[in-house]
Amino acid sequence: MAPLERVTDTALQITRADDLSRRIPYQGSADDEVGKLIRSFNQTLSRLENLFETQRRFIADVGHELRTPLTVIKGNVDLMRRIGCSDDESLVGIDNEVDRLTRLVGDLLLLAQAESGKLPLDSRTVELDTLLLEAMQQMRVLAGERLTLRLGEIDQVLVCGDQDRLKQVIVNLVGNAIKYTPDGGEVLVGLSKTESQTKLVVSDTGPGIPAEDLPHVFERFYRGEKSRTRSKDGKGFGLGLSIAYWIVRNHGGRIEVDSKEGQGTTFCVWLPLAD
Repeated sequence: MAPLERVTDTALQITRADDLSRRIPYQGSADDEVGKLIRSFNQTLSRLENLFETQRRFIADVGHELRTPLTVIKGNVDLMRRIGCSDDESLVGIDNEVDRLTRLVGDLLLLAQAESGKLPLDSRTVELDTLLLEAMQQMRVLAGERLTLRLGEIDQVLVCGDQDRLKQVIVNLVGNAIKYTPDGGEVLVGLSKTESQTKLVVSDTGPGIPAEDLPHVFERFYRGEKSRTRSKDGKGFGLGLSIAYWIVRNHGGRIEVDSKEGQGTTFCVWLPLAD
């Protein structure tokens, strides 16, 4: 019973010290009953440690995202208080930051509902090519004259899914490409299909994503050291890619990214065709 007593003692120490990095040592066979118990317990500790670290990082990132707009709002309010009247420029700044906060809270609620399984998808047949053309009209306004937004090859495609959520994926990917592409650059969007799948491609001629950051671009608020400089406002990757990843995955598809520093970034979305 000595190994089991050590398990109990170590578990109590971990609880008292709140130190999930500790593991229970065992000198016996890893395949006997006690060895299996300790291995399972250590695996549980490892998962809990990862979950708590993710939660800690997420809370810190949310705090960072909220601090900037709140600071801008407070600064503008203090300015108007000092000058004794409302200032149009300050009011515009406040309005923009309130919109930003509203989008952030909405995205957080969307992800929370999605991950808890409480966000139903309205599944129906969707003409993805038509949806893409609609989204491109909106994105041309965002691109303006600053860069070239070009529509490449486009096939007629039918998929089964939630039209609003699929459009959200397109808008997020194209919007990101426009935001990170310098003046005079190009964003190319294309839609093709195989016998069983459709492929949506969004490419830009921006600065690219460092190789060490690529595996993390779909994480919420991920901030690599170099990736901080991709966005002019220092927002990192935000929530848009996390939401796009969830939507695509829950439509039975997958989303991939390929990027080289100085050469641009390409996102590919694969979705099953409608029967």
